[in-house]
Amino acid sequence: GSYLAQSLERLGMMTVRGSSTRGGAAAIRRMMDVTKHKHITITPDGPQGPRRKMKAGMVFLASQTGRAIIPTGHSSTRCWRIQGRWTDLMVPKPFSKFYLLTGDPIHVPPDISREEVRYYVERVQRAMEELQVEADRLAQSSVKSSTESPTLPLPVGRTSRKQSTRRAA
Repeated sequence: GSYLAQSLERLGMMTVRGSSTRGGAAAIRRMMDVTKHKHITITPDGPQGPRRKMKAGMVFLASQTGRAIIPTGHSSTRCWRIQGRWTDLMVPKPFSKFYLLTGDPIHVPPDISREEVRYYVERVQRAMEELQVEADRLAQSSVKSSTESPTLPLPVGRTSRKQSTRRAA
């Protein structure tokens, strides 16, 4: 998280750090203030894991601010993976294809019950997982198609009936 926060800050973006175990309440208050003027991005998993599992804080924040949750999934044809203690960071390699998919906005009504919070957490989680599967599929199919050599048409005037293909170098 520190590496990502420092990188984003160097790009001129504001970061708010907090989790269910460290500074979560203060982070929620700060994000509620920030959302009055800006859109925010939240990484859904926390230091207690499990990896890529959303917690209720995002749903609570959406309910309190009226902002929609837009689930995403992403993948890359080639990347470096930086392993952390509870998650890993994917950094696309230069000239690779990066896929970022977004789902339909999910609007959370104000003042929802705990049961409704669980419903929205599961709904957003399901949407993120579906988008992630699709992004991974796109990246993998792109890798497969780029490794296959295209076939070129036969030169004009060739009379052979035999099916012939030439491979590009």
